[in-house]
Amino acid sequence: MQTAARGKATHNSTSTWINALETFRKDIGLPGKIDDVNSKEELERQLVLFFVSCKQQNGAEYSVQSIKSARFAIARHINTYSKIRPQEITNKNIYSELYNAITGKIKLLTDQGLGEIHGADAFTQDEIRKIINHPTMQPDSPKGLIRRIFWHNAFELALRGGEHYNLKIQQFKKRKDGGIDVTFYRSKCNQRSLSES
Repeated sequence: MQTAARGKATHNSTSTWINALETFRKDIGLPGKIDDVNSKEELERQLVLFFVSCKQQNGAEYSVQSIKSARFAIARHINTYSKIRPQEITNKNIYSELYNAITGKIKLLTDQGLGEIHGADAFTQDEIRKIINHPTMQPDSPKGLIRRIFWHNAFELALRGGEHYNLKIQQFKKRKDGGIDVTFYRSKCNQRSLSES
């Protein structure tokens, strides 16, 4: 079911961006369709023009994520329907002008505040209180206790995924001042140490 939904979403994204590209091409007087372009150089030129000048129908700039989605949607379409397929339009070594145009556009959009601004926002004190005080997080039941332990491991020790399951009681050492020192090996993706916090 998820695969079917993902396929439909991918199809819709590709259709949306190809329609936007074809509308742009028509507006600037380019003949035929993007599929009919018969050289890498002309394809790159037209795509650079599109990405440099593309905006929403209301005239507002697209978000960074939209530009990234457009790039991959157009790449999928070109690799399926173009006369000169396959073309690696996402390869910066082959399509360097396109890469520079998209990268420049993304930098401008980020400077305008249209980048990924919510991706890694820290929890506020109020959000932390809400999580800890939620009825399902109360340690008066086995499930609540497990959730509370999982939360503390993730939040205070920065553990990810399966690292929770690999903890051993021997890794926890009580200090004389009442605190606890935790020793664990760093995973490939978790290159932080507790002393850096």
